[in-house]
Amino acid sequence: MLRSVVSTLWKYSGKGAENGILIKNGEALESAHKVQTVVLDKTGTITEGKPKVTDIYPVGTDKDSLLQIAASIEAKSEHPLAVAVCEEAKNKRVKLFETDSFEAVSGKGITAKIADDIYFAGNIRFMTENSVDISAVAD
Repeated sequence: MLRSVVSTLWKYSGKGAENGILIKNGEALESAHKVQTVVLDKTGTITEGKPKVTDIYPVGTDKDSLLQIAASIEAKSEHPLAVAVCEEAKNKRVKLFETDSFEAVSGKGITAKIADDIYFAGNIRFMTENSVDISAVAD
């Protein structure tokens, strides 16, 4: 049964992400078929798989500005983490910037343009491929 679920998730990991199921990497997914026990909290419930922004760590700017830019470029994305960022901005009544040239790069991240500046959000590989200096946050 679990092997069937894992196989289905592998085929439809994009659909899984749309439903709040995030898979860290292929190795994690491949090893999931070995799971024999699932531990639930004391009430027997499974925590809702809905990401939420808990902390913002800006580098070279302030928290509000970072949230404004991040939510602006994530607004056109359907990824669960993008939804969480946009929800945080909405809760804080952050006014979003107009964006152009939005592009989602599957498995890596997104890029969008605000005014004359191009912004990237995504994983380390995506940042490196786009010559984004992440040394200040590498740890």
